Amino acid sequence: MKLKTKYRITFLSCNLLTEAESAVRPLQAKAGFALFS
Repeated sequence: MKLKTKYRITFLSCNLLTEAESAVRPLQAKAGFALFS
């Protein structure tokens, strides 16, 4: 596996994680708010 390819895959998976996190965070906030109200 070429280093460039490896780097690209790592970069893409990091991007996916960040996107998933920013999608989940508002949901978690809503769920937490629902629990505490």
